[in-house]
Amino acid sequence: MLKKTVVAFLTMTLIASSSVFVMAEPTVIDGPVESTVTANDGDDIKVQGDVDITESSNPGDYVGVNANGGNVEVTGDVTGTEEGVAFNNGGSVTVGGDVSGDSFGILSDNGGTAKVGGDVNGGVFVTDADVEIKGNVEKTNTTEWCPAAVQESGDSTIKIGGSVTSSGSGIKTDGDSVIVIEGAIAASGSSAAIILDQSKSDFDDVTYETIYSKDDSVGVSKIVVHEIKGDLGNDSNLVKAGYLSGTENYSTGTAPTFTEDAGFRGEQIKNIFYIIKKSENSDKGIASLSGTTQFDGISGKIDAAPENTKITVTVKEGYGVKAGTIEITKNADGTYSLIVPRGGGVTLTAELLEKAAEEIEKKEEEEKKNDKDDDKKDESKTIATIASNNVSPFVAYAPVLTIGGGQAVLSGGTFGADTGIKMEEPGPLAEAAFAAAMPAGFAKAFSFSVTNGGQTTYSIKNGKISFKIPAQYLLAGRQFKLIGVDKDGKTKVFDNVATEDGSFEADVDIEGYQFELVYKD
Repeated sequence: MLKKTVVAFLTMTLIASSSVFVMAEPTVIDGPVESTVTANDGDDIKVQGDVDITESSNPGDYVGVNANGGNVEVTGDVTGTEEGVAFNNGGSVTVGGDVSGDSFGILSDNGGTAKVGGDVNGGVFVTDADVEIKGNVEKTNTTEWCPAAVQESGDSTIKIGGSVTSSGSGIKTDGDSVIVIEGAIAASGSSAAIILDQSKSDFDDVTYETIYSKDDSVGVSKIVVHEIKGDLGNDSNLVKAGYLSGTENYSTGTAPTFTEDAGFRGEQIKNIFYIIKKSENSDKGIASLSGTTQFDGISGKIDAAPENTKITVTVKEGYGVKAGTIEITKNADGTYSLIVPRGGGVTLTAELLEKAAEEIEKKEEEEKKNDKDDDKKDESKTIATIASNNVSPFVAYAPVLTIGGGQAVLSGGTFGADTGIKMEEPGPLAEAAFAAAMPAGFAKAFSFSVTNGGQTTYSIKNGKISFKIPAQYLLAGRQFKLIGVDKDGKTKVFDNVATEDGSFEADVDIEGYQFELVYKD
C-alpha cells in the first residue's frame, strides 16, 4: 500500500471584494514505491525515496514513472521492467538519483520534460522533449529498430553531463534538435557514431503497410560533444545519413531500404561541435578563447567548435598552454592556436613558461653571488626588498596587505625579535606549487611571507608561527592546515595547526618564506 502523507487541494478564500488563490501542494508519497507512479493532467506528485517495480506485486506494471500531462518528482532512484521514466502531453519528471529501464531509461513520444540527477541505464528515446541528465547514459541492448543510446525526433533539447556508451550507435536523430554531451560518445557496435535519419512514414489502413519516403523539410541537428571515440577515418564511420524508402509489411516480410545521402552527411558533420575543455586550475593561466561557439550545458556555458576550426587561446602573463598530443602553435602576438581535430578530445592545460623558471634561477645565482661571503647556514638571507620592487618570482607584484586584529610574529628558531609576517599574494611559481600541494577538500584562505626587518626572507626554521586570523575566515568547526614553499619551489604541508580564540599557531621546519593557510569546513 502507498502511504499518502500529505494531500492538499486547491482552495479559494474570499477577502472583501477580491479573491486569493492558494496553490495546491503536491501529493507526497513515502517510498520505496513498488507500483507505477502515474500523474495525469493536473496531478502533482512527490515521492520521498525510490520507485522500484522490478519486484512489483502488480503484474500489469512495467513503467516506474508515467507523467501523462502531470508532474512527478522522485527524490531517489527510478527502476522499471520496461521503461524507467515515461512522459507525454507536456508531462514533467524530476529524478534525484539514477533511472533504469530494460527497454528504455527515458521514453517520450509526445513532448514534456525530464531532469535526472544521476545516470540513465537503458538509453533515451524522445520526441519534441527537453531532457537534462547530470550523469552518464548507457544502452547495451540496441537493436535494428532501436540502434542508438540516445534517439530523438522533432524539436528536442537534450543535455548530458557525462558520457554516452552504446552497444550500437551513440545518437540517432531526425534533425532540428540540439544534443549536448559533455563527455564522450563510445559506440562499440556500429560503424557510425551518429545516425541522421530523414525519413517520414505513413500507414496505409487498407494494405496495413507502412510507406516510407524522404522528408525534405527536415534539417540537421547540432551535436555538441567533447570527444567521439572510435575509427573515424571515413566520413561514414562518423555519420550515417540518409532515409528509408519503400514499404514495410510484417506479414509478407517486405522491408524498406535505407538510401545514404552524402550531402546530408556532410551537413551533419559540419554541425558536430567539439567541446574545448580546460584542465583543473587552468583558468588561472587562460584568459580567453576565440573561434568557438557557446552552448548551454549541464555545467554552464560551453565553448565548442567543429572539426578543422582554428581556435586561438589568449594566456595571462608568464603562462603557456598545451593540449595533450594535439599540436598547438605559439603565435607572434603571444597567443596560441590549434586546429580542432575530428573526434575532438581537446583539453587545454595552462603552464608556467620555462622562461619564468629561468628568471628564477638567474635571480638565485645573483643572490648566491651577493652572499658568497656569508658562510652561516642558519642565518636569514634577504631574497627581496618589497619597497624596491625587486620582488622574487615567488611573490606577486602586489602591495603588502594588512591582516586585521593582532600581532603577527614568528617565535623561536633562528629568527630574531624583529621577524614579522606580511600578507602577500603568491607569484605564479608559488601559486602553482600551492595548487599542486592543496589537500583534498581544502580551499585557500590567504598567503603570507616571513619577513625580517621588513624584508622577505628565507631561513632554516625550527620554530612556531603565530598570529590572529581575520574574523572573516573564522567559522565554528573549520579545520586549518598550512602549506609552506621553500626557495626552490618545494612544498610541505603542516597538519599541526591549532586555533584558539581566533589565534593561529603552527610548528614549522622548512627552509622557506612563502606560506598559504588553507581550510575545510
